[in-house]
Amino acid sequence: MTIDREAGRAIAQLPIEEATQRLRQGDHLDPDGLDALLVVARSLIRDDPADGRRLAELVRSVADAAGAPAAVPRATYLLAQAAAGAGDLAEALALIEAARADFDRLGNTTEALRTNLGRSQALNEMGRHDDALAACGEILDAFGAAAEHDVAMLALVAAAHQNSGLCLELSGQFEAALDHYASATIGYQTVGDSRAVAEVTYDRALVLLSLGQHAEALAALQRATSAFREGGFRALEVMSLTNTAEVQLHRGEYQQCLDSLAQASAALEGISAPGGEQARLVVAGRAYLALNLLPEATASFTEAVRLLAGTDLVIERARAQWGLGQALARTGRIVAASSALTSAAQQFQQSGQSSWLAEVLLDEARLERAVGDEEAAIRFGEQAAVIALRGTPAAAAAALLVAELSGAAGLDALVEVRATIDEIGLAPMQAGATHALGRSLLAAGRITEALATLRDAVDSVEDLRSSLAHETVLTRFLDDRLAPYHDLLDAAIAAGEPAAEALRIAELAKSRTLSDVVSGLVARGVGEPDDDPIAADLRALYGELFSGEATADPERAERLRDRVQDLEARRGLSQLTHLLAPDNEAGRPIASGASLPPGTVAVVYARAGDSMHAFVIRDGEVTLFPSVAGIAPLAAMVDRLRRQWDRFRLGADLVERHLPQLLVSVTAALHALHNALIGPIASTLAGIAPSSLIIVPDSLLHEVPFHALWTGERWLLESYEIRYSPSLGMLGHLPPPRGGRTLVAGTSDELAPMVLDEVRAVAASQPDAITLAGEAATWAAVRAELGRAAHIHLAGHAMFRPDNPMYSVLRMHDHWVTAADVLALDLAGTTIVLSACDTARTQHAGAAEINGFVRGFLGAGASTVIASQWTADDAATTAFMRRFYAALTDMPAAGALRAAQMQIAEQWPHPYFWAPWILVGRSTARSLPE
Repeated sequence: MTIDREAGRAIAQLPIEEATQRLRQGDHLDPDGLDALLVVARSLIRDDPADGRRLAELVRSVADAAGAPAAVPRATYLLAQAAAGAGDLAEALALIEAARADFDRLGNTTEALRTNLGRSQALNEMGRHDDALAACGEILDAFGAAAEHDVAMLALVAAAHQNSGLCLELSGQFEAALDHYASATIGYQTVGDSRAVAEVTYDRALVLLSLGQHAEALAALQRATSAFREGGFRALEVMSLTNTAEVQLHRGEYQQCLDSLAQASAALEGISAPGGEQARLVVAGRAYLALNLLPEATASFTEAVRLLAGTDLVIERARAQWGLGQALARTGRIVAASSALTSAAQQFQQSGQSSWLAEVLLDEARLERAVGDEEAAIRFGEQAAVIALRGTPAAAAAALLVAELSGAAGLDALVEVRATIDEIGLAPMQAGATHALGRSLLAAGRITEALATLRDAVDSVEDLRSSLAHETVLTRFLDDRLAPYHDLLDAAIAAGEPAAEALRIAELAKSRTLSDVVSGLVARGVGEPDDDPIAADLRALYGELFSGEATADPERAERLRDRVQDLEARRGLSQLTHLLAPDNEAGRPIASGASLPPGTVAVVYARAGDSMHAFVIRDGEVTLFPSVAGIAPLAAMVDRLRRQWDRFRLGADLVERHLPQLLVSVTAALHALHNALIGPIASTLAGIAPSSLIIVPDSLLHEVPFHALWTGERWLLESYEIRYSPSLGMLGHLPPPRGGRTLVAGTSDELAPMVLDEVRAVAASQPDAITLAGEAATWAAVRAELGRAAHIHLAGHAMFRPDNPMYSVLRMHDHWVTAADVLALDLAGTTIVLSACDTARTQHAGAAEINGFVRGFLGAGASTVIASQWTADDAATTAFMRRFYAALTDMPAAGALRAAQMQIAEQWPHPYFWAPWILVGRSTARSLPE
């Protein structure tokens, strides 16, 4: 028997007695045999430390029987490496001291000296860089005092230089670190150790990264990754890929970053090294933060913190804590964020991590800025500027933040900072600096310069966006990058740019990803696999959380919500882990305006800064109405309207007694919104055909039922047949309606008791209907019929999730269907009627994209979606649907919707009953199968 890697693995799985017998039978229970076992154990320590540790323990236990006393300290030293890899540095140091003592006792001076390498590595991880450097210095001093140098000593000295470089790097002495790495490279090349050369290349890349030399760092990491992959060193490959991802993240190469992280995850499969996953989670969390995938970022950092808890890996713990603080700040948990950032800053300061400390101080400055304490923000920013290494991204970011907070006095400084950041060449920083300068120029009234600069800022964001290939990441990408678009729109209006150009700018920030998905330019998300345990757990929790019982128990509901949010974040994290760019990735065109059907008029609203602008597109002409309303007054009006709907939750008896007063109150609220939003443009709408008005809302206007606005004499619905669109460009991408049958499906529960009555009524009005009611309305049965249905009516209990809109749920008999599940379907050309509460709602605050069920169905290919903007009344819904389907036999869907709403308004005058339903997309005509 030859003891190669596979044989060593096999022996590692055996009990010690049986393993000893196997060695004796193979004539390997001798010093040479144990040396062979130790070679295998050393190769396993990084990738599969459990197997490596078992082999080392086996060697220690049989060393006396094999007559190999020198094998004991060698095995002990390997056990120390395994302990260090698991984060138990105190145990590692104890084992290292034991190994050194045994080597000294045996008179093996070189091996005793070698233990200083492990000691320095453990001390480094603990943040004790001076002690670690001293341990390496002992090796270098011994080399200088020796008269002759054999190959083993040359290799040992090269390793001491490498570890010294790491000590100096972690204490911020980057130039000295590079000198030691250069010496280590020469030493390893002299002894012919190619793997070690690759390791030094990797270490050197991290120094270049700290110095802001990102292109050089990336090239070095890519060389190291190739060497590790070719050599089969998978744990090292994981670390190199992870740091490659971090460099790509800094450079704004977001899809490449995600690709590298996916490759790192794949390389981790089949090995048990814990450190690689911890580091990958931290960098992945940073990537998700950059892409505004906040639940996934929080979950990634939380998992990293959990894995590192109880270890002695001080620096890695601080990095994970730092990232978690960033994520908490972005999700509004300010107190917890401040605590996490302060803890990370203290650990970095204690361990001499000046470069990372500067970046944490910057995050603390941003946190203070977010809560309105600009003085504290400037103070943190100035501290970061003092600590950050000159010429690095951290120094430039600190200068940028301080200049931004200095108002008009910081304009000249912004010009200088932008030039410095351009030299550094990191695209995200360049975009941020250019936007900050453009905004300051706009505030200073230097409109022409501001317009040019803000165009550059928007172009920079577009370049960053263009590399991303998946709907999953693109959907959230613009959420914290809308300000450059808003400022550019303001600058274009102030500069007197043509209305059509201003409209083009406004459209750039509206549902771009959804348009790309509908037109087939972007890959859609995937549905849940049948064996996904997280999805199965979520379905069970949805059944509890959205039941009437949970609603009656607030504490239980809160616990369930926390559990649901945790599982949804973990599911999102799992889906992102292996997200590689598709092979057919191609550039996407920048959005442009769509041509409207003849006689159609569109009103596009666009938020910019503190104002809402309006565009009217009629007969090929674009008319701009700047600042039709302020955002703050509009927010107050929308909040007032929201309270009108909330009053219907007080109970049927109370509502019935006060219905006349409620009608007066809601009419006043809708009249105020009409005066703000329609009044300024009313003259341009005069004389248009009733069936020709399209509304494109923006931000908080997604909550406004434009068709129910009160003119002072009538509802707007009485003058116009109104439909909605997420963007003007979307209209040109919606597929034509297809022919086919009607699918009617739904199930009742305690919160939607009249659903079965409605399903039967709708099915009876459709002679071609496929009906799935009650227990027959399983998700599997519904999905099986979707392919041959052109008109799909889904009724049941639904819940909109403002905390995670794409996980809003609609109940089938055995399944809670999420908006994300819907997005993975193929519904090209269908008309969808969602007879359930809140199915037209979207997350609008700070979002570039609509989210929720309308997004899911349009993204799946639907031409038309009819859904509700608020909680619909059961009886009114059933009556409305009867009238809608009766009218649908004679007119397109938009006309049938209007006719049914006008009829219901006669019976129930309050808009709560007749107005929740809106049509998004095409005004399709009913097409029955032949």
